[in-house]
Amino acid sequence: QGEYQTLELLLLQGRLKYSDYEAWRNGHIPFLDNLVQGEGSLLKAQFLQADDYLRRLGLLAEDMDLSASPANSHGPLRFSRDAEMNRYFGMRYRKDDTYPQLDLFLDSATTLLLNEIRQSLVHCDYQKAQELWQRLAARSPAHVQLDGLALLIEAVKRLSRKVDDPALACQKLYNDIAPLAKSLLGNDSRHLLTPLWRRLSGVLSGKSFNPEQPLAHLSFCAAQTLEWENVRLSIENETHWRSEPILLKRYFVACHQLLLAKEKYLALFLLCWQFPHELHMDFLSADHAIQRFWLAFEVLEPELTAEFFPGWLLIEKPGLAGLFSALRNDYCEFPTHFLLTLELLQTETVQQQIQARKILKNKFPDLFYHYMHQIELADK
Repeated sequence: QGEYQTLELLLLQGRLKYSDYEAWRNGHIPFLDNLVQGEGSLLKAQFLQADDYLRRLGLLAEDMDLSASPANSHGPLRFSRDAEMNRYFGMRYRKDDTYPQLDLFLDSATTLLLNEIRQSLVHCDYQKAQELWQRLAARSPAHVQLDGLALLIEAVKRLSRKVDDPALACQKLYNDIAPLAKSLLGNDSRHLLTPLWRRLSGVLSGKSFNPEQPLAHLSFCAAQTLEWENVRLSIENETHWRSEPILLKRYFVACHQLLLAKEKYLALFLLCWQFPHELHMDFLSADHAIQRFWLAFEVLEPELTAEFFPGWLLIEKPGLAGLFSALRNDYCEFPTHFLLTLELLQTETVQQQIQARKILKNKFPDLFYHYMHQIELADK
């Protein structure tokens, strides 16, 4: 959207739960800083570092309207007791051309109306938004945003209506309403879209996954609102989720956000073994560390196919061996090359190691080559 907001970053990183943000915005929590995951003492330093970096990039810093919800009667919002942290949290950084410069005499009334409509939509007050929209249409009947704002107002109106076709509603919200809201409201669109997605989540709760309609599942709707625990549970409730590539991808992302390492790696490895063609950079970008390993894996010589990525990753990250040895009793379909690599990394005697190396070399010589290469690098 051409801008940076600390709030949006914390939400996307999974360091702040949207439910906590909502409680704060509604006045149920006085301050938000102690609910951010990570080292609290480092948070202020990170804010200062980000501010310095963004200003050096030439972005303009401006105060953001951290307005409380209409239900909040507790006064203005404060992120922290620390005034400096409060100030940095409430700033947005944008490019010079993010918003056009308007003529103060000709455009001030129109601009004011547009801002009020946006605020009404953010608060999901469709009646006020409708009234303001009619005034805007009377004043500027050819305004370029009129049609888009009307669609958003109609979407908010539907919050109290029954959903007749959940699959169609999910598709329309994802393909039409969400991009439009992000275009017209920027990062504030999250406050409008969240209740729309939650409405569909309620309808789809308990509904089985249909690969022919992949959006019409709780795991998808909950992911749009960053409710990762709901994503995980809705997938685990599916009997055959380990055989569905779409659900495995969603599970990988959810477990990454929830810091569930074993479950995250299992989803990734199942994708490699069962659906190697489903691996791509967009999906792996959820975990930058794994993405870097994948980039290194793609240029290996001799080359390995995607099915061997888990075994190669064990060689690069031996600590994973302990994580997966515990799964062998519950999950018995690990490929041979993975099991041999796992056994090699957990040998206890020199004799066992020699034997394990011999077996891996005979059966999977290319993987063994990369194992020995890593050993040589470690010895340097």
